[in-house]
Amino acid sequence: MLGAMPATISRTSDVLDVVGEAVRRPRCILFFGAGVHAPPPDELPLSYAPVLRTPIGGALSWQLAEQCGFAARFPREDAANLQRVALAHEIKHPRRRSIDAIVAEVDGGRQRSPMLGALARLDFLLVVTTNYAQLFERALRDAGKQPRVSRWSAQPARATSSPLRTSSRSRWRRS
Repeated sequence: MLGAMPATISRTSDVLDVVGEAVRRPRCILFFGAGVHAPPPDELPLSYAPVLRTPIGGALSWQLAEQCGFAARFPREDAANLQRVALAHEIKHPRRRSIDAIVAEVDGGRQRSPMLGALARLDFLLVVTTNYAQLFERALRDAGKQPRVSRWSAQPARATSSPLRTSSRSRWRRS
């Protein structure tokens, strides 16, 4: 949200009212990561089957570790350490195969979470994410929006951007 929240806000409902108003204007920036694919709480009547979810936390690391025989090759290493496992995967397999394996795990056959669908229907000034799946872009398109996707690159000449927009005021950015 742009600007500070008023000091008089004390109850959760008051906070939600302030955030809701900032989203309606739109004066709110959405920032999210892979946790947006977490299952809904058990007490809610929503369903998001594990097979449809993008793996989060150590789940992606464990899946890649299994593909490259990580535990047998490095028995003292933690298979939940995604950086180590990704490196081991790339050493064992060609880089393209490692990239394809990650894309298959995070995007192949996966569907957006109910939360992601709800967020896509709202108009945000800007959306920034560290999420590697492209499910939010799909959710925006399903909501009738045209996202403008921009990815950061350490080499400015290689940065990419497309001229699509989510609304007249909002932009989508992946960090």
